Amino acid sequence: MSETKIRNSAIYYSKSNNKIVRVTRANQDERIAYVKHHNIEILNHEVFFSDLEPVSSEQVKKYLGR
Repeated sequence: MSETKIRNSAIYYSKSNNKIVRVTRANQDERIAYVKHHNIEILNHEVFFSDLEPVSSEQVKKYLGR
C-alpha cells in the first residue's frame, strides 16, 4: 500500500461514516485521523487513513455550501 499523507483541515469522504468530513488532526505515525462533519456528531470521529478517500472539487463546494 502506498504511503498516503493525510493533511489537517483537508476534506475527505469517510467510508465508515458515509459522509464528507474535515480532518481536524492527522497522526501520521499511527495513520489515524480525527474528523468532523460541520457541528454534527458523527459515529466514528477517529478513523484510519484507509477509511478516507479524496473528494472532487464539486463535493468540496457542496460541503462548504458554495
